[in-house]
Amino acid sequence: MDRYLASFIDHACLCYHEARNVRHLIKAGHVPPGPFELLRTLPTNTFDAWQAMAPLRSEAMASGTAHSASEIFTKRFGLSLDDLAQLYGNPNWRSGGYGGNPWVQITAAVVELQSAIEDGDDATASEGGQLLPEMRHNTGALGEKLELLNRPSDADRYR
Repeated sequence: MDRYLASFIDHACLCYHEARNVRHLIKAGHVPPGPFELLRTLPTNTFDAWQAMAPLRSEAMASGTAHSASEIFTKRFGLSLDDLAQLYGNPNWRSGGYGGNPWVQITAAVVELQSAIEDGDDATASEGGQLLPEMRHNTGALGEKLELLNRPSDADRYR
């Protein structure tokens, strides 16, 4: 099951990374700032935010289990993946070019992958590991987004 841990961590990290866009909902008065203050500490620039999360991703990988990795993200941001799914279900995300409703299903799939890993369900973990990179968000597939975020040369072009 360890072979799925990196996929879980990358995709969980993406869920938190995207949630930094809650600042738009806060600014519009759709959600209170309090529960989301730790997400708002991430840089607004996509690549800077991803780089800021690199130590957290490393710590999650070193934890060795999906459960421990998930706890690391929850502790850092004060929100669980289930909390993020609820946030992404907010109807005020609609028609935005960031965050929002597509991430409800993405976050649910990440939670399902975590459960499969923890339960030792190889078939479901394998399916999730294949499904997640193909899932669509606001501007493309998750696999493409991860690939772009992990290429430093591309990050420099978008700053």
